[in-house]
Amino acid sequence: ALGGVQGEVLVAATATGATRMRARALIGEVSSLEFLPAPREQLLIAGSTSATRIWDVAANAEVLRLPKATGDSPRTYNDDVLTGGDRMSRWSIDAVIRPRTIALPVGIASFAVSHRGDRIAIGRADGTVEIRQVASGRVLAQLDTGERVIKTLDFSPDDSELAVSASLDATAPSVQWTSPAAGAT
Repeated sequence: ALGGVQGEVLVAATATGATRMRARALIGEVSSLEFLPAPREQLLIAGSTSATRIWDVAANAEVLRLPKATGDSPRTYNDDVLTGGDRMSRWSIDAVIRPRTIALPVGIASFAVSHRGDRIAIGRADGTVEIRQVASGRVLAQLDTGERVIKTLDFSPDDSELAVSASLDATAPSVQWTSPAAGAT
């Protein structure tokens, strides 16, 4: 899938290059694209206007529009969508009634979901990284990076370590590794 500066989205078959879908999502510049888990043929599209859409590839139609207030950097998690911003929200794609939220004292700078899907790492704007159990929201571990800006987070393939990119300013990133209690649930 490809996204453009005016909200254009193109989905092409990798084997043939044939266009499967071409759409204009009306979200400003496309900031991220992610296919929802199989067997769905749906695409999560986020834009510069903080708009998030779920688009059905086969029907070439919008199937869900999340409110602008849901936040930034949406990611898929099983059959749900996670969004950041002032709070972490978890939206059920099958029954979009209410988001599940984790309220934090400061904004979210970055987040990552473990490969097993049972934990989430949240990089807060105050330089704190929390590892939480997804089901309950309970804090399993916490890392204080000082007053650094959290840039990005990622779990190792076996979920035993967490990569944290942080910097004192916007130009000098550093990487720290910590064990997020691999056996914790």
